[in-house]
Amino acid sequence: MSFSDGIEQEGSRRSPSVSLVRCESYQYELVEEAVRTAISMLGGMESFIKKGEKVLLKVNLLAGVSPEKAVTTHPSVTKAMAVLILEAGGIPVIGDSAPVLGSPEKGFRIAGFSEVAGELGIELLTLKSEKTFKFPQMRYGREFVLSGELDEVDHIMSVAKLKSHGLTSLTGVIKNLFGVVPGRNKATYHFTMQDTRIFSETLVDLFLLLNPILCVMDGVVGMEGKGPRSGNPREVGAILASRDGFALDAIAAALVKQEYARLPVLSEARQRGLLPERLDEIRVLGNTLSEMAIDGFQVPKSDARYGYNSRLPRWASRWAKNRLTARPVIRTELCTACEGCLKTCPIGAIDRCEDKIIIDEKSCIRCYCCDEACPQGAIKLEKGWLQRVIEGRGPQSRDEPSITV
Repeated sequence: MSFSDGIEQEGSRRSPSVSLVRCESYQYELVEEAVRTAISMLGGMESFIKKGEKVLLKVNLLAGVSPEKAVTTHPSVTKAMAVLILEAGGIPVIGDSAPVLGSPEKGFRIAGFSEVAGELGIELLTLKSEKTFKFPQMRYGREFVLSGELDEVDHIMSVAKLKSHGLTSLTGVIKNLFGVVPGRNKATYHFTMQDTRIFSETLVDLFLLLNPILCVMDGVVGMEGKGPRSGNPREVGAILASRDGFALDAIAAALVKQEYARLPVLSEARQRGLLPERLDEIRVLGNTLSEMAIDGFQVPKSDARYGYNSRLPRWASRWAKNRLTARPVIRTELCTACEGCLKTCPIGAIDRCEDKIIIDEKSCIRCYCCDEACPQGAIKLEKGWLQRVIEGRGPQSRDEPSITV
């Protein structure tokens, strides 16, 4: 595929457009109509691709769980996207890296993507090989290690799920592209970029490099609370689409009444001129935010505002980490010792002692990969004492999110 050099995109976005279409059910006919309407307002699928072009539908396959859990992109949304690409003469493929636990084949099957691929006769693509892609404009480093399978496609479309997230508060079409980092390389990025701000800057860089031609969000049923895996499904009733992923994520944040300037990834995008200063500078097509926005959507606070900077001296970084960020703690009453957290920890800070899982707090880098991996929701994130003071002595555990609007 062709990659962006990222230069012309920074500071070049002035009046982006985002389609917002009501869709209150995953009944396929309703979803297809909503997706078709959203993309038609942007010029139709034919304005994005040419006949014969191969398009990767980068879905969110965090874990092999059923669509009703609201962890993954719903298969009906994925199918609607694939149908529109086929109608336009393109070749859709559904892909993501392997789920945090289990084989990709099992993950695709349980999440409903295998059924879609079989029905339409299209390919499932596991992003597993490694290739280095140069990107000199990166804020940290000069290259990404990404999936070599990207060379097999002409374009990427980010087809994400609207979810809360323990590290970035919300996850959308920008964070969704982190899935093109194969295997344990994801853990390497978490290890080398322990500051939430640095990680957010890297997500923006990755999005600029990959330059998806279209972004679509499944917001029919989102996830609130302890996302991105152990939260609660929440009806939102929306399909969103845009050529501009930054604008789409900003409108999605507004849809659940979160200030996009307070979210670390979108804050970084705005600082670079990739988002307008005011939300009303983004043109919303279709339904309006005033008629669709929902109250009380719970998201965890990102540790970015209270996070430590990994570029500090080691002693200062350690001091700040233990007092200013939330630490993962095993809820023994829920833990089944499946070792999912142990297998995904990027630095080996988790071990098993007989029938118990133990986290070494001193080694933990606060990437929360263990929280994402746990199928039982047995990880709670306990705030550091100084973080609680700064927040006005809020709740001890981030199992109960501290921002509700």
